[in-house]
Amino acid sequence: MADRSGRCITYHGRPPNSASSTGNKVQHYNEYNDIITSIFGQLTEANKQRLADIIKQQQEKALKESSASLAKAKAEKAKAEAAKADKEPKAAGIPVAQDVRQGKKGDAPTGEALLAPAAKPTAATKSRN
Repeated sequence: MADRSGRCITYHGRPPNSASSTGNKVQHYNEYNDIITSIFGQLTEANKQRLADIIKQQQEKALKESSASLAKAKAEKAKAEAAKADKEPKAAGIPVAQDVRQGKKGDAPTGEALLAPAAKPTAATKSRN
């Protein structure tokens, strides 16, 4: 379509399609670059280098922010674990179980001893062992 000044108007965009986008990030960037190139032409070597430098700076900044965020999260987790450990009662006076299955007297019940009641061995259980 020509306007009154004699210039021609052209469309620069995606070809007609039933979907508004491809749903693929790589395809999107390829189409975007094609549209920009069709409008402004090819980039000069200086502009390509400038864009590469900007992208490199953005990646370095993101890496630093990610590392700082990870370090902060680790510090918060360690602090929470330390606070939790301080709140838990100390087990200084509790005897340690040496053999849970035999259930020695004086041992704190742990593991299977908590799940099953203590029973005296019978002839049937002795033959299984």
